[in-house]
Amino acid sequence: GIAWGTYLRMAFLMKTTFKFNERMDFQSAATSARSMFELYVDLVWIRESNDPLLVKKFVHYLDVRQYTVADFLIDHKSTRPHSSVDTTQKIAWKDKFNKKYQPDYPEDTFFNMVKAIWGKNPKHHWTGESNFETRTQRVDEMLAIKHREPYCAYHDAYREMYWKFSGAVHPGPAAPTGEDIDLVLKWSFY
Repeated sequence: GIAWGTYLRMAFLMKTTFKFNERMDFQSAATSARSMFELYVDLVWIRESNDPLLVKKFVHYLDVRQYTVADFLIDHKSTRPHSSVDTTQKIAWKDKFNKKYQPDYPEDTFFNMVKAIWGKNPKHHWTGESNFETRTQRVDEMLAIKHREPYCAYHDAYREMYWKFSGAVHPGPAAPTGEDIDLVLKWSFY
């Protein structure tokens, strides 16, 4: 089910990553490695979580994200009349969305569905936890409970590697050195 789809995303991403075979590809390799790490933490979350709403969260998150983006664009257009953004499709999509969930979540459909599954708008991630560092800590907590011993491998990996991946991805003055490039490439193909 949901783990298989995440695994396939990782497999396709890895196939693409193997095409990066020059040092100048380090930014693309870092982007891929960062995505792979986040997807892998998702897989561990899926495997270790005992959340009875896990599948609903995963399946319905795309709708929530699209609804949130539609709301954002509709609001943008309504407060900026000269905007060239066409919100016709977004308005139609919201109507379709509300009809889709009406039988299960009557009255203010979107918000009732979100409240029933997450308790609040999950915004940036299907688990409801937007901060990736916190997700690595939560996965470690799940594994510590399972193994009945302290566990911090995912948070350690986050602290050690993620900042390098992010530094190669985000714009800014952090120009990578040769050593940084080699390290990012090593971790990307680890």
